[in-house]
Amino acid sequence: MTAQYWKFVEVATNGKCRIREIETARNFLLEQFPELANLSEISKDKEREIQSYLIERWRIYSHAELCLRCFISHKIREHCLYLEKQFGVKHGFTHNDLFPILLDDTITTNQTSSYQSLATEILATFKLDGGGSLSTWISWIVKCHQPLKDFLLQHGIYLATDWGILNRATPNELEFLGLTLKQLQQDKLLLENYHAVYRQDRLQTRVRGKCQPPTLGQLKRIANLSPNTQNLSPENILKKLQNLAQGLREYRIAIKGGVPPVVNIENPEINQTIEQIPDPNSEQNEQQIFLKDYTRIVKDCLDRSVEQVIDNRVIKFQKKKPPKHQDFIIALTLFYQGIDMGEIAFKIGYKAQYQVSRLLKLEEFQEDVGQQILVYLKPQVKELAKYYTSSERLQNLEQQLNEILNEEVDKIIQTAKTESGGRKTKSRQFNSLFADAVRKCIRLLAEVRE
Repeated sequence: MTAQYWKFVEVATNGKCRIREIETARNFLLEQFPELANLSEISKDKEREIQSYLIERWRIYSHAELCLRCFISHKIREHCLYLEKQFGVKHGFTHNDLFPILLDDTITTNQTSSYQSLATEILATFKLDGGGSLSTWISWIVKCHQPLKDFLLQHGIYLATDWGILNRATPNELEFLGLTLKQLQQDKLLLENYHAVYRQDRLQTRVRGKCQPPTLGQLKRIANLSPNTQNLSPENILKKLQNLAQGLREYRIAIKGGVPPVVNIENPEINQTIEQIPDPNSEQNEQQIFLKDYTRIVKDCLDRSVEQVIDNRVIKFQKKKPPKHQDFIIALTLFYQGIDMGEIAFKIGYKAQYQVSRLLKLEEFQEDVGQQILVYLKPQVKELAKYYTSSERLQNLEQQLNEILNEEVDKIIQTAKTESGGRKTKSRQFNSLFADAVRKCIRLLAEVRE
């Protein structure tokens, strides 16, 4: 156990991991805790004592930082092995595929690089007095690491519970699942009833964190809200909810560039649906399909970009002394609820409105989102366009396509600026796609972080 503080896990040139002893880290730790030399195992209390000592000093003593980076490297390796055990065989990857993504830290004799590895990000954002352990924080940061999320999505894995997916879903999302009209109406009603019971219970009881399975009582209440489900058992309601969550999971994987869901075309109901699909060679039908897919991609890229920019700012504000990430989240939440900055300043304990303006930097925030949208949007739209035109024609139209996408993003951001910069009135509301994306991201952030 104690060797985790001086043995460093790193990726070798062959892509596999190797464990290297860092002698300076070992000597430093044994100088501070000489009793460790004779211990093969340590108690939880001793573990906490060691970690507290190192965390309080790592910014001052480089050897304390080395010890913690060694420890973090072992925890990241364990997470890679866990992901392989859970999903590797079914989804076609091993821990060796994950190591280069997550074990990106390097320890050299001359640490002059400004590159921030995942391990240094974990250290920089962890708060000893935050109530959680370092191991828990490592696990959370690893799960939120965008390159890992992208890799897992490409292999058809979306890390969220069924109940979290349903809790955050909207009835309109179900329209993209390829359901029959009758099934769509039934599933929309089921989702609305789930929200009326499950989501409302979470709000009333102020439950935070991971969404747990609904209780027997909740399943009965969900069933009783609709005449079509009143006679169904809680087990049947549970199964219907799980099937609905699976459909949403597959849809989200597909739109984020992952492995698309497999459809069994031998299914009679699917065959019947296929026969009703309009002629794909119809020009009007192609335009409708393209516009529908394009609109979906734009909204998805906006959501992802807002999430990315907010995450970046939260991490930046966590490094402030004192940390300001909570102030930022609360201020952003209140602002997009239509509350003026003077009142926001009072609520978060600031003396003046201009301090809130400096905290939020709305125009800079909106422009950063716009830049990030283009990063996500351009490759996805170009990929979509390949289905509707030849590669040669697409290459000739690339400049025109870039101009169109730039204009599209400019409209989104300009609308957001106009909306947030307008004069405050009692009836003022935020109804733009940008505002919707911000509110959605804040809801997700609250559920995951708290």
